[in-house]
Amino acid sequence: MEFNFLQLHLKRHNWREYLKRDNPAAADLMSCMDYRKEEKVQLKVEFLKMILRIRLDPARMQLLIGFFETYAQLTLQEEEVVQRKLAEELPPEEVREMTEIITSYHLRGREEGREEGRKEGNITALLYPGYG
Repeated sequence: MEFNFLQLHLKRHNWREYLKRDNPAAADLMSCMDYRKEEKVQLKVEFLKMILRIRLDPARMQLLIGFFETYAQLTLQEEEVVQRKLAEELPPEEVREMTEIITSYHLRGREEGREEGRKEGNITALLYPGYG
């Protein structure tokens, strides 16, 4: 049995070439493409504007944001710059919509982290009674 696959070398593609495509996969894969470190903030701003333009439901938007953030991780300061740029570049209703989506995504992540912490605490208590 022989398998033949086409290869797509994402690092050979510049993310800016995909900005005008209203394709959720292209939006997400921009996080894996060629960009300089100093472009990360603009990359995320353009990604968020792109998924707003595509008009997906909140669940799909959160899925795309999760994927994107896995590969294009920004610092807290860079995230603040992203928020400021979005507020400057988007109409207020779109800023509100994006803020709600991002906030609910982060709140869910925090809750998952708390749950994981509780589980680890329970395991520690079982393994080391009287610890802590």
